[in-house]
Amino acid sequence: MSFQTQKPKRITGPTSLEILVFQAGGQWFGLRSGRQIRLVSFGPGQLKFFETPSEKESGPVGFLTKTGASFPVYDLAYLLGLKSEPGLPAEGQLIQALVENQPVGFIIEQAQEIQRVPVPELRQIPAIINDLWTAPVVWAVWLRPDNTLIPLLDLAFIPAIQA
Repeated sequence: MSFQTQKPKRITGPTSLEILVFQAGGQWFGLRSGRQIRLVSFGPGQLKFFETPSEKESGPVGFLTKTGASFPVYDLAYLLGLKSEPGLPAEGQLIQALVENQPVGFIIEQAQEIQRVPVPELRQIPAIINDLWTAPVVWAVWLRPDNTLIPLLDLAFIPAIQA
């Protein structure tokens, strides 16, 4: 009887990630794509927004009601410090995401096609930043072949939406 030994296979993560590239506040960003996010286009009269009263600057700019359910909508450029005041456009696009299992919308300017990015091309933010008192909104960056630097966001760590 003979036995053959095999080296154990090294378990690794995915070799690539699907990234949704979008623009907010004139800057390009990325989000890990998946079942938790989707793009929603809205136009005048298509979707109903309701302005929130005095908490507009610290909270959502409105609520989107669709098929009987509603969820808060934030101005992502404002939350990232790229605009001095939040706004609610009459039409455009938003990213609908699940944050702590609750639907939330983030207004964006435009989105590109989802791109498959090899994991070795991503550069994670140094661990020292993760040890700070607040978790970073940007978890990694990706230098695209056209030399555009794309910060990859983790929407769950935006302070204004944490309850």
